[in-house]
Amino acid sequence: MGMYVVLTAVLYQRGSSESKPLNEPAPQDQDPRKATANQCTPWPVRRGGWALALYEHSLAIAFFVLFFASSALHAVGGAKAINEEQLQHGEAAIPV
Repeated sequence: MGMYVVLTAVLYQRGSSESKPLNEPAPQDQDPRKATANQCTPWPVRRGGWALALYEHSLAIAFFVLFFASSALHAVGGAKAINEEQLQHGEAAIPV
């Protein structure tokens, strides 16, 4: 999933109606801090400060949280499996 995000950010989808123009500036390239706020503007952009910083990095934060959560769950599950195997062989279980 991470590679999908990186590749779509780097590569241009030529011929797609959803792609940005190649040789002219696109509205989504403008700095949101300089844009005029209206009702369609997301709340963090209107508020600014820490909310905007969190909003700007929300995708990376979500990926890191998912990565660390899956690593922790994998470690806990692996420890449980090792403990079950240790107990089946009459050996002491490792502390979890």
